[in-house]
Amino acid sequence: SGETYNSPEMYDILGLKPESSDLSFEKFNARIHPDDTDKTLMAMIKKAPFGTELFQSRFRIRMHNNEYVWVESVACVVRDPASGRAIKCVGLCRNVSDQMATLERMRNLKRTQEAARLGSFSLRVETNVSRLSTEMASLIGMQDAIVHPNLATFMDMIEAGDKEKFAEGLELAKLGQHITDLEISVR
Repeated sequence: SGETYNSPEMYDILGLKPESSDLSFEKFNARIHPDDTDKTLMAMIKKAPFGTELFQSRFRIRMHNNEYVWVESVACVVRDPASGRAIKCVGLCRNVSDQMATLERMRNLKRTQEAARLGSFSLRVETNVSRLSTEMASLIGMQDAIVHPNLATFMDMIEAGDKEKFAEGLELAKLGQHITDLEISVR
């Protein structure tokens, strides 16, 4: 029938007034970013094998102000048992722009680290457990290690001239300061 119902939250995500007629099924799909049209519900329904009932997708959709917002859509399709034709769809959409921005920052960090041959690590001070980035593990020759070095082992790998600088940074981190530009050399 093409009949749709959208919650007030969906109108809010797109910056539309609830009484707006801009969220029919066709108009909703027309708002989807051109690079994401293969992720629309209709595209997924058409290419899904018979029996597929649940769909999940992330795509960009144009808001009322013509900016794009990332949404995650989870939908369930009800099909006619005889023909397999989709007759009804029920779903949820939520704004995931912040998560997608974080993912993009992480990708950029990884690319930057690879290009500059930089690595990073995190340390749980209370347990002394460290976690190296893939780049850091590669830089210190531990890319195939299953277990990352504990703090004492990592400290032993630091060049003598950088141990004091590292220890100072560690103490500041224990006091709650965010340390982002500590450069050390490892053997």
